[in-house]
Amino acid sequence: MFHGTGILLPAPEVSSHTPKQTQLTILENFHQEFLACLQEMDCSDLTFQRMSEPKDPRS
Repeated sequence: MFHGTGILLPAPEVSSHTPKQTQLTILENFHQEFLACLQEMDCSDLTFQRMSEPKDPRS
C-alpha cells in the first residue's frame, strides 16, 4: 500500500520490528557503494569538474 511517497512500505507487523536505524544504514551502504563505483570508474573527478566548470581549460 502506497502512503504518498512512492515507496512501497512493508506490512505493519514487519515495519514495526524494523528500526529506522536499519533503514538509514541501508541508505548509507547504498551511497558508499555508489561512490565506490564512481571511484572505480575514475569518472567522479571528471563529473564534478564538469558540473563546477562548464569550460575545461585542458580540453
